[in-house]
Amino acid sequence: MPVAVYERASCQAALGDVAGAITELNRFAQDPALRGTAIAPLALTRLAVLLRSQNRGQDAVGTLQQYRTQFESNLFANAAQSNTVAALQYEQAMALKQAGKPAEARALFENVLRQFPGHPAAANAAWRATQARREELSAQADAARQALARPGAKPEELAAAQRSLSEALNGIRDAVFALQAWADTLGKTASGSPAHLAALYEIAWACRALADVEMDSVIRQLQQDAVARLRLKLATQAPASAASAEIRPPDIAPADVSMPLSERTALEAYERLVTAAPAAP
Repeated sequence: MPVAVYERASCQAALGDVAGAITELNRFAQDPALRGTAIAPLALTRLAVLLRSQNRGQDAVGTLQQYRTQFESNLFANAAQSNTVAALQYEQAMALKQAGKPAEARALFENVLRQFPGHPAAANAAWRATQARREELSAQADAARQALARPGAKPEELAAAQRSLSEALNGIRDAVFALQAWADTLGKTASGSPAHLAALYEIAWACRALADVEMDSVIRQLQQDAVARLRLKLATQAPASAASAEIRPPDIAPADVSMPLSERTALEAYERLVTAAPAAP
C-alpha cells in the first residue's frame, strides 16, 4: 500500500495534478501507518519539491522538520536508509531558502556537505550554501549602502554602516574562495557536470554582487574626495561660507572607473563555464 500511494502521487504529478499529488504525499506526513514506512523519506522529499513548486516553502520546512525530529536518528541507524537523511536535509534547506531564511538554509546545506560528502546531494549543497550566504550578505550590504547614502546620517551611524558593509563583503569573498576550491575539485573529477557548472555560475554571480558594491564604494569615495577638494578651495577663497556651502557631488559613471577585480573574476568564471560545457544552454 505505501508504494501504491507514492506511485499514485507520482502519476498525478506527471499528469499535472500537483494539488492531488500533494494531497496524496501528505498522507506520509499525517498517517501513522505511512509515516514509519521505508518509502516515507522518499515520499516526503518529493512532497517538499512539489510544495516548493507552489511557492509553499514554509509548509515544506514544517513537514520535513517534524518528520526529521521523529525519525532521523532511526534512519541514521539503518544502513539501508541512512543516505535518505541527506536528501531530507537538502530539501529542507531548499525550502528554508525559499522561505526567506538563508542563514538557516546555509547551515543545513553545510551540514549535508559535512555529513554526506559522497552523496549526490553534497555536490549541489556546496554551491547552494554559497548562494544562500551570498543572498544573506547581499541583504546586509544593501542595508549598509542605504544607511551610507542617507542624508544627514550621524558619523557614528556612517561608521557602523561601513563596518557592516565591510563584514558583508569579506563574507562573500570568503564564500567565493571556498566555492572556487570546490569548483576546481569538480573540474578534475566531474568537469562539465551539472554541479560543476552550477558552482562556476554561482561564483560569477557572487563576484558580480561584489563588483556592484565595490564600484559603488569607489564612486562614493571619489565623490567625497571631489567635494572635499571643492570645500578646501572655497575655504581659501570664501572662508565665511565654506563650512555651510552645499556642494553637490559630481556625477561619475561606472565606465569612468577601473573594473573591479571581482568583475574580472566573474568574467573568468563565465569563460570557464563556457569552456567546461560549450554546448550547454
